[in-house]
Amino acid sequence: MTAETDGSGSPGPVPGPIRASGDGVTIAIKVQPRAGRNEVAGAEGGAVKIRLKAPPVDGEANAACIAFLAELLALPKSAVQIVAGMTSRQKVVRVRGLSVEAVQAAIARAVDTGRSDERAKRDSAHGRMQ
Repeated sequence: MTAETDGSGSPGPVPGPIRASGDGVTIAIKVQPRAGRNEVAGAEGGAVKIRLKAPPVDGEANAACIAFLAELLALPKSAVQIVAGMTSRQKVVRVRGLSVEAVQAAIARAVDTGRSDERAKRDSAHGRMQ
């Protein structure tokens, strides 16, 4: 973690992939297209890893990324914009209307939910009760 401004002007620790920017929050994203489902898969290489069902053709994965993040963060799609990496799996996304903390919390909830869903599927496949 590095000391940077937290949006209020005071220095504070801000984890790598999610940072305050002048007009919102930027998120470093690594997209895995053609996945089995849309989900936040944790962190990888200093970025939030997002798996998307959409293929990486004709902007489909970019549109799916924007729609997925907007839904995850309960924002309109117009508040989510890819600002770097339009043709790459590594992207930088700008989000307007939320604090760094709110974005971190939403992503952490999505990761926790995904992990508990995976555990429930694994347990039910092995005949275990929760």
